[in-house]
Amino acid sequence: MSNSVEVVTPVARIVGGHPMVSNPVIDDKTRQPKMQQDGVTPRTDTYIGLAIPKGAETDWRQTEWGAKIAEVAIRDWPGGQSTMPGFAWKITDGDSQVPNQKGIAPASREGYPGHWIVNAKTEWGVQCFHVGKYDPIEQITDPKAIKPGDFVRVLLDVKGNGSTQTSGIYINPKKLELHQAGPLIVLDGGTSAADAFGGVGVVQQPQQQAIASGPTTPATGFANGPAPGMAGPAPAGPAPIEVRRIHPDGTAYTEAQLKAASWPDAQIAALPIAQ
Repeated sequence: MSNSVEVVTPVARIVGGHPMVSNPVIDDKTRQPKMQQDGVTPRTDTYIGLAIPKGAETDWRQTEWGAKIAEVAIRDWPGGQSTMPGFAWKITDGDSQVPNQKGIAPASREGYPGHWIVNAKTEWGVQCFHVGKYDPIEQITDPKAIKPGDFVRVLLDVKGNGSTQTSGIYINPKKLELHQAGPLIVLDGGTSAADAFGGVGVVQQPQQQAIASGPTTPATGFANGPAPGMAGPAPAGPAPIEVRRIHPDGTAYTEAQLKAASWPDAQIAALPIAQ
């Protein structure tokens, strides 16, 4: 299995979840909590939805952070799966008008328009720090110090998911820097993780080491400031044949559009194919 790659986001806004709150992992089919390997301890995960402002790029892969994520997908899925519809990128266009399985279009959600939405989750906790205060003893311990709507930078751990059912990538948050407070975003009862990931699991990560004090590099920390400017466009892959399906609202969308709007594969397959 390939090694993961660390990516530091630009300053982004928290538009879903909370970096210091864990929630039960629910089985999509049974709607019951999933258990750890011992069969008795419930599994939990932590989810963060990050809204990264768009620039001059027309695709998130044209940004520096996006190009790094795309490179991981190409490396871990050398068969070209990342160019096909349905690849689980965990990244959504915040301006998309395509409704998810609950009938909610990304563009209708607070904080989404004008942004790329990165959906990250982990089964381990996320270490959180204020800007410039990276010593382990300065780690944020009060969840109330961070809220949806705040502006942050996040150290992400990215790798292929190795799935035999849905090819894609894992985007796991490791460390968070609270950049500044922002207007509160009232979330919808903590269902964002299920909407974002459609039941796809998360890679198991070893317990993360505490951030060492002092200056760090962009690959491992935050002290050197935001990442540089945009990278060039990623190489274009072969154009896939796009299957269009009829949404319950009567509109025909491609399977890729529905997947980007967080529709699970099973629900996409149940929709009628547009002629």
